[in-house]
Amino acid sequence: MNNINLLRSCRGCGCKEVIKAWQSPPLPIHLWPYARGTKTFDQRLTAFICKQCGLVQLNDMSESFVEHLYDFGVCVCTEYVDQVHRKAQVLDWAGENFYQDKNVLELGAGNNTFISTIPEARERWIADFKPEDDIYNIADKVITGNFENITLPKNKFDVICGYYVYEHFINPLEVTRQIRPALKDDGLLILEVPNLHFYHSDLPHYMFFHQHQTNFTLETLNFMMATAKFECKVIFSNGKQIYAGYVKNDLVEPISNPSEVKTALLKVKQTGKLLGSIARHVEAKTNLLNAKKLSLYGAGGSMSLFLAYSHKLRVALSVAFDKDVRKHGRYVPGTNAKVLKPSEMKTSGSDLALVIDDELSEKVVGKLIEKKITIPEILSKIINS
Repeated sequence: MNNINLLRSCRGCGCKEVIKAWQSPPLPIHLWPYARGTKTFDQRLTAFICKQCGLVQLNDMSESFVEHLYDFGVCVCTEYVDQVHRKAQVLDWAGENFYQDKNVLELGAGNNTFISTIPEARERWIADFKPEDDIYNIADKVITGNFENITLPKNKFDVICGYYVYEHFINPLEVTRQIRPALKDDGLLILEVPNLHFYHSDLPHYMFFHQHQTNFTLETLNFMMATAKFECKVIFSNGKQIYAGYVKNDLVEPISNPSEVKTALLKVKQTGKLLGSIARHVEAKTNLLNAKKLSLYGAGGSMSLFLAYSHKLRVALSVAFDKDVRKHGRYVPGTNAKVLKPSEMKTSGSDLALVIDDELSEKVVGKLIEKKITIPEILSKIINS
């Protein structure tokens, strides 16, 4: 069990002075649907803010606990088109032959690798904790193990890239220092991470969960990279995600910005207050708990976290629907709701559905069930109340 009240040092700069900003109710440590009878539990988490760099991050977690978070798989869907778009953004900046004959290392392959889009590279390597079997058919070499202590050849890679992996690391600063010698002196480190500012404004219930130990902004990411002697060379995007490229620079120094700490504290407090209002709003301002057979559409991590902020909503839920075949026959965390195919929704007997977003509500769920309410609708009403 983790000590949820402890963060010994900042994950981004190593500073030992941190602010305890907010503590959650018990949240599921496994976010995606799992088989009935699976042994799992909920656990609180605490958000801390570094007094030096302003990085928002969670309490200390043991290596064994973090490994346990992924025991039952991950159901995040990264579409191939997303990887193509990532490549296009780089090529727009660097030229269409940027990856030609390059040695490329991808950190964390997931279920859809970036290196699959660059057959023109000379060598394509993957480093991952638990790589999928098909990764071995794509990569020229696969390295398995903990990112903090993997062994890489020195001065080998022209490009090292990581897409939505840095926020998962126990110590992202140490990972950066560990991989630095493997990057050529004129090489490029490309990173994409979730943007705290976006989640604060658009997905507040998905801002804090155990798998994402660090919540970056562009400023705090740059501070961490400068601490590891990397300088930001290019920013591809700074919206829902931060997508940027970094080069080695032994002379670069991180620069503290007091306003970053103040902004981080404000946004964490605002988000915490909003999340604490979900249960009261669901009970007093919606008819979700009065449904004869309540269902949901979209059985992903975002939905699991939203449900965790209302125990009564978890209990009231009867059935769930999702298009992802990996979830079918499994159960939504913290509930007795079995996940079925969307085609079964019309005949399920559900009289009211909680839907993950407005677009699905209009284009998909509206054709299957008459009464529905979306998470964005609920959050908007809380904010405006």
